[in-house]
Amino acid sequence: MNDNPAVVVLNKGVEPLNETHNRKGFDCGVPALNDFLQKFAGQKSNRNQAQTYVLSADDNETIIGYFTLTMTRFNWHEIVGKKSKTVDTAALIARLAVDKRFTGQGVGLFLLRTALEKLIIANDILGVPIIVVDAKDGVSAFYETVGFQFLEQGSSRLFITMETILNSQKIK
Repeated sequence: MNDNPAVVVLNKGVEPLNETHNRKGFDCGVPALNDFLQKFAGQKSNRNQAQTYVLSADDNETIIGYFTLTMTRFNWHEIVGKKSKTVDTAALIARLAVDKRFTGQGVGLFLLRTALEKLIIANDILGVPIIVVDAKDGVSAFYETVGFQFLEQGSSRLFITMETILNSQKIK
């Protein structure tokens, strides 16, 4: 057996959060992300407001990392610079976090790619023209590496179009 946690992690799949996962054992170092997973992720899923996916260790209880997907309102004119009276929806990567024990091993990028793969599937079903993320805690550079762009200078909100995702080699 390979003792490298990254190899073990990347050989496993991502699955929806469920009651067997040990949420209290997760610590990414950001209290708001820990609290969301421990207290609110299950409720949001049960209410069909968001879906949280986890990458777990071989014991299927230890959460290595997670991401949460949902929808958000989005003004197209913020991107294209034209006045628009319509407000469309966009997919939102609402949370993405990796337990401190597994940082620096490619898990975050693996989770981001998996989230984008799920959104590609959603796009095939209902159309997802834009994906947005609010990059807090200085993680904007992480999202920029796969093509996300700032909505405006000084903002923590970044976006990427589905067209960019489908044509990008950085994400594949």
